[in-house]
Amino acid sequence: MKLNKLDSILYIIVLLTALFVLSQCNITKQVLPSDPYDNIFQIEDANADELTFNLQIIPTDWTINVLKGDYNLYQHKWMNHAWYRYRDKQFMYMMASENGLFNHDRKSLVPNEPSYGFCQIHQGYHPQIVNNPRFWNDPAWQLDQCHKLFSGGTAFYGYKRFQRGGQFATDIINKFNL
Repeated sequence: MKLNKLDSILYIIVLLTALFVLSQCNITKQVLPSDPYDNIFQIEDANADELTFNLQIIPTDWTINVLKGDYNLYQHKWMNHAWYRYRDKQFMYMMASENGLFNHDRKSLVPNEPSYGFCQIHQGYHPQIVNNPRFWNDPAWQLDQCHKLFSGGTAFYGYKRFQRGGQFATDIINKFNL
């Protein structure tokens, strides 16, 4: 019987799987009392009660990064935190529209514009948030404040631009695996 390539590959996979499973078994062996046919049959007693499998369970973090592209661990950490905490696509799009770099200590690039943080909170309109020491030292607290403002109806210029659609909106959406 001639095997094609697919059959050969499947045969190798099954063989390797069987070898892997057998290598994980801890089989105790007891040789039966010696008899004249000892060298012929080599019968061993494999008691099913004593058969154990030592399959190692490898803990896996199944968190999927919500950001696409070349971002650092800090950026992934806080955007994953925001996504898994709020599950709000529009909130994520707002932060990307406002900040773009996903840094809690980002200052607006617009001259004389006192807007800061993940969602560029304006210091003049929200001094109680921006002047709070937690704003600069606790990114989770800052995200909570951003979400409260966003869900409360506060206007964000970058998000309004996103809502108009076009290439800017497409670029923002393409930053995420949502």
